[in-house]
Amino acid sequence: MTTRPPQLHALHHVNIQTTDCPRLAKFYTAVLGLKAGPRPPVRSPGVWLYLDDIPLLHLNERDHEPSATNTRPGIHHFALTASGLDHFLRHLREHKVAYHVQVVPKLQTRLVKLTDPDGNHLEILFNPRETADLAPFTPE
Repeated sequence: MTTRPPQLHALHHVNIQTTDCPRLAKFYTAVLGLKAGPRPPVRSPGVWLYLDDIPLLHLNERDHEPSATNTRPGIHHFALTASGLDHFLRHLREHKVAYHVQVVPKLQTRLVKLTDPDGNHLEILFNPRETADLAPFTPE
């Protein structure tokens, strides 16, 4: 049986890690006109900035500056909305791509988290009504 990738719909959000959320939030609200809005209860402190009703920019506070051993840029990941969760998870397993699924508190959105071959983080978001085996996968 051949699997298929998910039906992608749109870019969902960009996540930026920063040591100064208020400074970045002020910049993006003043310069781009984004507005601070609701954010689900996640572990790290931060702010979600909205374009109309879309939570486009997720700012996450981190407690250290980049260093010689931690040179990752500020953009942490990008996220896409999609449909076809069960088919997509089978597709990832067929292609031997490691992933884990997180269910967002309150929203119940299914986030499939994976990395590309260069180590860039991707999140593919699926509607809470989509069902599948949400167990993580690591290829042998």
